[in-house]
Amino acid sequence: MVWLSGERPDDQDHHDTQFTEDAYLQSASELTVASYVRRRSVSDFDTEKRVNASNIKDVDVYYRIGPDTVRSTRVYLEVKCPLEEPMESAPPYTVLPAGHTPGGLEHLREFVKMGNIQFPNKFREGKNPEMRIKDALVGAHNKFSENPDINELNLLFLACGDFLHMSQWHANLMGQGGLFTGGSFHPHETFRKVDFLILSNLKYRHSVAFNFPAWSLDDVLLIPIRNPFGRNNLVCATIEEGLSIFSHYREEFLSNRIIKPGEEIQAEADPHAKVTWFVDRHLSLPEKKRFFPVFPAQTPQTMSPW
Repeated sequence: MVWLSGERPDDQDHHDTQFTEDAYLQSASELTVASYVRRRSVSDFDTEKRVNASNIKDVDVYYRIGPDTVRSTRVYLEVKCPLEEPMESAPPYTVLPAGHTPGGLEHLREFVKMGNIQFPNKFREGKNPEMRIKDALVGAHNKFSENPDINELNLLFLACGDFLHMSQWHANLMGQGGLFTGGSFHPHETFRKVDFLILSNLKYRHSVAFNFPAWSLDDVLLIPIRNPFGRNNLVCATIEEGLSIFSHYREEFLSNRIIKPGEEIQAEADPHAKVTWFVDRHLSLPEKKRFFPVFPAQTPQTMSPW
């Protein structure tokens, strides 16, 4: 049972009117991450910890990991479960912009218009999700300590849907105009204190594959992506130690390219499909079945997509 802020268990009428699926998925994601971290070999575990004196909001999870209090890494972790438009298996299909390109919105609307002339009511305009991930980065940045030291690691955990949605968020980071590129549409300084953003399919586990293990990160695909415009005093030892409690695919993802010699695919497509192609080409069949046991458009009782 999840209660929204300000509710009590006996406020049944208020609970019925205020509950939303998005609120549930956010709470479920926070609880899953916190529970997972708590069961690992960490010290000083805490939730809702205030670390920025100028911001009254707390980080979702805090833990310390290392051999002793002197040589240890302090990790501050914020969990976000942003709104995602569904991937329709039937019309009308939602059309989304591919990156932050000049005139992108105009091109998108023209595509939808022309498409509906040929196939009436088959396409509709979707909202660019780039502002949602920007807000998540900026919000986490403002919660973290004003001056993180070399033994501190700041993480933003993004609870995403299936691998197609994960690819979409990756494109908002690394595609044209992406937040983790030199041409970012938003100033890097506003999210400089976010050291890593961890892409995950945790929302998918709670909203689609909920008949399979969902309340743990053991069956969740985790891909940490470093903020290339982050603070300068972050050292490799802190990164390795802070991320060590997660079974992640950082090294594999960095070494994997979806573009292979001889393929007629433009390099610009890489950021927009990288997670999808990584899942298809790099993960073993058991890993695919473990992370994505059902198609997003299917019910949990249907056959595996693999």
